[in-house]
Amino acid sequence: MTEKMNCLDTRLNIFFDKLRSLFTEMDDKYAEAANFYEFHCRGCRNNCCESLFHHHTYLEFFYLKKGFGALSAQVRDNVLKRAQKVVQETRGIRGKNSRVRIMCPLNIDGLCILYRYRPMICRLHGIPSELKILSQNASCPGKKNISAGCETFYKQCGHKSYYPFDRAPFYMKMSQLEKELKETFAFHKKLKMTVAEILITAPDEL
Repeated sequence: MTEKMNCLDTRLNIFFDKLRSLFTEMDDKYAEAANFYEFHCRGCRNNCCESLFHHHTYLEFFYLKKGFGALSAQVRDNVLKRAQKVVQETRGIRGKNSRVRIMCPLNIDGLCILYRYRPMICRLHGIPSELKILSQNASCPGKKNISAGCETFYKQCGHKSYYPFDRAPFYMKMSQLEKELKETFAFHKKLKMTVAEILITAPDEL
């Protein structure tokens, strides 16, 4: 790991503890909904690990880096080569309406080798959910953004009634943690990175 990462690591631990607690909340709520539907992901043709998700928080950036740093040198070298290939193959499509599908460099033999460190989007993907946006105006009830489940979910469970799963509380808690971290370390830039980009980007480059 870089010198900057080593320097930050101790001060980041308090944020990592809070993030792990938040991730546990997410996982528990997801499991509750998945159990209602009797939906259990065991891999599929349209693997979500082939989706080009973008991640936006310094907190998840450093947490993924922490997990990556614990891998053996040989595994890290192999993953970095895969990550560099992904970045090269997806260069130029950022912001475009593209259906490009390419396997995440952390997926080895069908499994995520940093599963416990995976970002929020990876944790919440798959089952239907909603994002309740509350309004401070009493005359306006706010908005609800519905997110559909994945193709495999609908093939298995599309006939079942919707189980309420609101992502908003998790987004709000993540936003607050991110705000505290950025204020603590004086980070000002906006982040928008795939897992591959996170893996090949050193903290010194932020």
